[in-house]
Amino acid sequence: MRMSAANIYIAFSGLIGLVYNITGAYFIIMLYEFGITLEKIGIILSVYTLTVLLIDYPTGVVADIIGRKTTYCLGLALEGSSLVIFSLNLGYHVMILASVISGFGVAMMSGSFSAWVVEEIKKERGDWGEVISRVFSLSSGIGTAAGLASGFLASLIAIFGTRYPVLVSGALLVIISLFLLVIGGDNRGRLEKKPLRIVVEGLKHLRRREFLLCVISSSMMSGAFWAFAITWQPLFHDVHGLGKEGYGMLFSIMLLGVSLGNFSVPVLSKLFSRWKILISALLMRIPLFIALGLTRELYSAVFIVVLIEFTLGVVGPLMATVFNLLIPSELRASLLSLSSSADSLTNTLVGPLAGLIVSTLGYSALYNLAALMWLASALLLLPVLTVVSRTRTE
Repeated sequence: MRMSAANIYIAFSGLIGLVYNITGAYFIIMLYEFGITLEKIGIILSVYTLTVLLIDYPTGVVADIIGRKTTYCLGLALEGSSLVIFSLNLGYHVMILASVISGFGVAMMSGSFSAWVVEEIKKERGDWGEVISRVFSLSSGIGTAAGLASGFLASLIAIFGTRYPVLVSGALLVIISLFLLVIGGDNRGRLEKKPLRIVVEGLKHLRRREFLLCVISSSMMSGAFWAFAITWQPLFHDVHGLGKEGYGMLFSIMLLGVSLGNFSVPVLSKLFSRWKILISALLMRIPLFIALGLTRELYSAVFIVVLIEFTLGVVGPLMATVFNLLIPSELRASLLSLSSSADSLTNTLVGPLAGLIVSTLGYSALYNLAALMWLASALLLLPVLTVVSRTRTE
């Protein structure tokens, strides 16, 4: 029996979530054990971010030309290969190369799989807007829930050394990419268009006020959350004295929060408008971030970060739905990559700024700034949701 596009997307999201998160608790520890300093780790991550920023949009164009799922599979294979290279500890300069490969892989993956499933569902279902929202929510929830199990798998694999979770994860991602490549069909943009024309048409789409506002709002969300993502571990070390053995458990609890957020979207959508849920989740982050910077109680901080991750699980699939409702099908992967490029630019700027603010003004100042970014992102999104709510797919 032929698997539907929705089932393929949900199943592989779960499998990839399981495998990918095996590296989560051990990647930085592995680099430390290899003797890579914090400064060099920062350079490695900067090279990765810069690579994603430079090629994210062009790879979206490639996806619209050669096929969305094909491009995603190539990116997944590159990302897996980069993890294998990192785990082999072939030297700092080789790790720089691996970060470039990883950047290419992530850029090719960005938006391609979701663009593929949207087009396939549109072929299969008339009520595709509602179906897409449910698929994104379920796939994100299952992927994150699978990530919870990956923590236990990683712990078992790490008995043989911290490099092995990363090595096993990378190898499995390559294998999964090959399976996904041969399952189901593929789709692309209008093939009669030349690549340069697709790029130009995608950039012209920024003239649409609602799309531009959505891109800016998304980039502010990304920057605010990146400030949290790169500092929560130092925060728990410096302020709350959390031991090394506690980070893996805390990471699993945070993933559980994301999963609960993902699964709550279909339930909440039966009671409230999807767009009211989205704005509420964004506004909820403002007091949470302010409180995280102020609390000195470990368990209170844990509770706060779990709630923050819960809102991440709510916002993610709903923002994906908003973007896909705004974007024409023939430019879908291109414009999703354009938005992702804007997110990468913001993250590139926020990374060094976050470290500077923490070192000079403290964590509270950084999280207060992030709270202002959440407020701005919600305000920018309001006119966008007004337009989206008028579409036939609401």
